[in-house]
Amino acid sequence: MLVRTIKQNDLAKFAQLSPSPANLQSKLQTLWIDQRSSPEYCFVAEEDSNFVGGAVYLLFPSLPEEVALWDLLLPTTAGSREIGSRILIASFNALGRHSVKHIEARIESTDDNAIIRRACLEAAGMCCFQEKWRFDFSSHHALPEIGGTLIYQSLLQLSNDFFITLIENVTTNTLDRGDLMNMKNLGTYRAAESYFNILKDLDYRPELWQIGIAPDNIPVGLVVPQIFSPKLGAINYLGVVPQERGKGYGLELLHKGTEILLTAGSEQIIGDIDTLNFPLAQSLETLGYKKKCEISCYEFRLA
Repeated sequence: MLVRTIKQNDLAKFAQLSPSPANLQSKLQTLWIDQRSSPEYCFVAEEDSNFVGGAVYLLFPSLPEEVALWDLLLPTTAGSREIGSRILIASFNALGRHSVKHIEARIESTDDNAIIRRACLEAAGMCCFQEKWRFDFSSHHALPEIGGTLIYQSLLQLSNDFFITLIENVTTNTLDRGDLMNMKNLGTYRAAESYFNILKDLDYRPELWQIGIAPDNIPVGLVVPQIFSPKLGAINYLGVVPQERGKGYGLELLHKGTEILLTAGSEQIIGDIDTLNFPLAQSLETLGYKKKCEISCYEFRLA
């Protein structure tokens, strides 16, 4: 079995690995146009000129050393675990030649192939570093009024460095295991800067990114609402500085972010949080978010 990167003219054949070929082909074309992936970051396993499996990686233009596994395309026949792990191992080696140093992957509990995918990742040497819950809010439900005392400023009114420093502050004593891992590996400021850049690469609308300011004019936290499609939004980051926790500011920031996305036309809003973050889970449920699935987060570090 040969594992190689695909060529432009392989796209239609590669898309046949998906149960929805036209959908996959369209999404890949969009990723390539947006420079979020490219044929050099799409790998196929080939046997006797037949495509038997594949992997697609997502790029972060601001962080060329980071990629994320966007999709792992596996056959429904026996041997899918071996094919998947071989694709991953070969692609990891190839990505290392592109100067990639860190690879992440996620498995959702609602995925019909979650067990096989997990086995493939672990056979390829990936380690699970975090378990998350995904919460979901539907625009068909009214957002409850909660009152509040915070006033808000968007990133348009602030410097990037101010926002990064606030990210650094709100991650102090965080319950998020991903943030803790990044701070350990990069240091607190570089971890905050890295996450800021990843958020920018995902969806950058600075007018939506907000900091909350208490009546005494002290910044107490931030929320980053993002729009992934005309109908899908996400609360992709939220935090409160340690000395201001326990005062209800997290709920206020969450309400603000949700309100922004509903006003922008989002019909579904998602939020992924660490399963240890019980305070944020409680705030999500207070506003009407429903727990949808669990997500296992994996990583692989290249020497």
